[in-house]
Amino acid sequence: MKEAQLDARDAAEPICLNPLLYRPRGAAGEYAALALRGPYRGCGHGCKYCYVPGCQRMSREQWLQPRPLKDFARRLESLPQAADPVPVFISFACDPYQPLERRLRLTRLALEGLLAAGWRVRLLTKGIPPLEDLDLLAAHPGCEVWVTLTGLGVDHAERWEPGAALPLDRIRLLREARARGIHTGISLEPVIVPARSLEALRLAADHTDFVAVGRLNHFSLARAREIEPGLEPVDWPAARRQIETELRRLGFSPCGLRPPRRGRHYLIKQTLK
Repeated sequence: MKEAQLDARDAAEPICLNPLLYRPRGAAGEYAALALRGPYRGCGHGCKYCYVPGCQRMSREQWLQPRPLKDFARRLESLPQAADPVPVFISFACDPYQPLERRLRLTRLALEGLLAAGWRVRLLTKGIPPLEDLDLLAAHPGCEVWVTLTGLGVDHAERWEPGAALPLDRIRLLREARARGIHTGISLEPVIVPARSLEALRLAADHTDFVAVGRLNHFSLARAREIEPGLEPVDWPAARRQIETELRRLGFSPCGLRPPRRGRHYLIKQTLK
């Protein structure tokens, strides 16, 4: 099968390597050079800040009734072989470990297909993968497990991320992954209340190698207050300085899209610059 490789030209325009594998554009490109479509259309986590239903032209009610991506298993069979095994991001359009995964296990199928083709995987989730999936990733050096953290409190999680695993459980996932030698990361995005993000960062910092930070930027304050009345306006330049100061204090250094494997690094996304 034909090998797939990235070069400098790919930075200028999107590429599609097969019906599932693509190069993300815009802000998504700050997270990964390649991504996988699916495995689900919709998400049962019901995060209130999720922007994807609008991008997919789906109502929120439709989005909360996820289903498998059409012909996902068949399309996996045509994955190209990796010449440059950069991590493939799973997933921008849904959470790979939402409740439906427990029954269908399409994320597990995707992991097996990508790893067999020589790719590495960068998982981002607010769910909890089965331990056997962590064991599979651990057997393939270069794979990564990231979690999203926007705060620590149960009230915050139930208000903004009602169907997702609790933040403390996500931090335990980081610990489980690192114990297996898996590279870990935190998506500190969206920052809704900077003090809450900082609290989560401090608790999780010992269990991660990389932190990406981005603001809540597609919500008006009025809309956010519909979810959490009483939210105060955020001075975003000051919040960025405060978060970056704390990251440096915790031993993280700034870097780009593909951080070195040694050391601890962070990325401030364009939304916060």
